[in-house]
Amino acid sequence: MLRAELNQVRQNERQELASRIHDGIGQDLILAKMKVDRLKTLLPANYAGLAVEISELIGRNIGDARTLIRELSIESLSDSDFRQALESLAGEIQLKYRLSCVVRAEETPSWLGRDLRRTLVQALRELLVNAAKHANATQAKIVFESSAQSIRIQVIDDGRGFNARVVSWPRSDAGGFGLFSVRTRLERSGATFSIQSRRGAGTTAVIIVPAHGLA
Repeated sequence: MLRAELNQVRQNERQELASRIHDGIGQDLILAKMKVDRLKTLLPANYAGLAVEISELIGRNIGDARTLIRELSIESLSDSDFRQALESLAGEIQLKYRLSCVVRAEETPSWLGRDLRRTLVQALRELLVNAAKHANATQAKIVFESSAQSIRIQVIDDGRGFNARVVSWPRSDAGGFGLFSVRTRLERSGATFSIQSRRGAGTTAVIIVPAHGLA
């Protein structure tokens, strides 16, 4: 009972923080950008360029604030509804990176705890961002399968791929260090992580989490 109450408190805190960012910082940034954009039309040419730079900077901060709000919302979801957290993550990636992403998910087993759910969401985000930014993928799919003994998650993309046989860890190119950090984070949680890829044939990342021996 106490654990459930603590989880609810954490969830409420994240929701409250997301609301404060949206209603406070987020709205102020939008208003500031609107005023700077208006100012651009009133300034002499030699100052208008500076106003453009300020507007772009504010715009990037608006994007960062929206991403943080979505991430806080997903973290909250991952405590209770893992499937919904995956769908929200797919929506976030599609909106931010223009990477079409679909989710196929079975029921979440009861043994998949809160901390591991959050670790998985973070790892999946890293994999999807890597596919969008480094592999030039246009489509991705998250496949979540579960049983009483284990769960299996695949992230499949149609990107340019690479020769997985010659990959050394960590790699500094094509997002390789990001993949190394994903592997390290998952292995600390008792999961296994593998990559299946060929040049020009996309990439499939596979995460397997056994029900026993979890960190």
